[in-house]
Amino acid sequence: MNRARSARLAILAVAMCGLAVPAGGRAQDNAAVAGQVDPGALTIEAVQAHITELEQLQQAGALGDEDTTRLQLYHGALASLQAAEQSAQLGREFDEEEAEAPVELEAVKARLAEPLTELMPSVPPDATLSMLEEALAAAEIDLNSARDRLREIETELEHRATRRTEILQQSAASQQDLDEVIGRLGALPLADESPALTAARSTKLQADQRAVEQLIDLAKQERENYDARSDLIPLRRERWVRRIAQLDKLTAAWQVLVDWDRKELVIPNKIFVTDTVVNWTLSDQILRLVFPVVIEHGSDTELAERVLLEIAREHPNVLNDPAPSTMFKKIGDNGLEIDLRLFIPHIDHFVKV
Repeated sequence: MNRARSARLAILAVAMCGLAVPAGGRAQDNAAVAGQVDPGALTIEAVQAHITELEQLQQAGALGDEDTTRLQLYHGALASLQAAEQSAQLGREFDEEEAEAPVELEAVKARLAEPLTELMPSVPPDATLSMLEEALAAAEIDLNSARDRLREIETELEHRATRRTEILQQSAASQQDLDEVIGRLGALPLADESPALTAARSTKLQADQRAVEQLIDLAKQERENYDARSDLIPLRRERWVRRIAQLDKLTAAWQVLVDWDRKELVIPNKIFVTDTVVNWTLSDQILRLVFPVVIEHGSDTELAERVLLEIAREHPNVLNDPAPSTMFKKIGDNGLEIDLRLFIPHIDHFVKV
């Protein structure tokens, strides 16, 4: 369930709280209640017409006390009918999602069944430092977007766990409201009340009844929606976890490309004339890479350095001569900082390492 729908459900629940009314005599035969409006005529347009008529009297200064009560009742009826329509719309959305769930489930399963491909940077031969930085920024945006999506799914899972209990509680409260509304309908017409006022009161109560019945139906549709999608949401979460793992490695690879010791430099032409330029790969293709690592305060630094060296030595593209090495740099704010330094035989192995 997305945030917008959650907000709509919350607003709807608050609006329905205003429908609770004092208990009255319960109707035995609802259709035979005197003054009851034809259900076909109980529409937003019909109620709005009554409101318009009474507001015209109000503007002309001809609105009596009874007419004021009628106007209030019709405004209440309009609010209830609008709430009923909102519930119906949400119910249709739940039904559509429920119908689509099996297809979505199979699609997610098919994607999860596919082998996980490793995303690697594609670096043009003429790539500049600024181009690498742009690629890194784009990869970070994709990674953050994927993390946001995962957080939304995890929030939805948590919400569903509590929402089921809330639905049961709201359904019980709505049933009580419905009984009270039906009871008041059964008590019409009230003694010494004009037919016009009874018609307005009946319209309001029938609109309340429709709103509460629609809310009860909505709760049922929401539960069925949750049941239909109970397997889908966890699989979607797994899919985004895998996607984040891919993007995390890709971002890290771009980060290394940007941060590596022998960055490509854009050198002004005059430097070639006035200064000495060192070409790091002219006579020796070996490249040194430095991987900064941060471990928690209080960790065993000797063990950490042994593990780092073991990883480096086991990599097929890391040279044994010069041998990998580690260096404890400092105690940082976020942990103990260690550099792993290693050498590769050629720049072609850079991305793999």
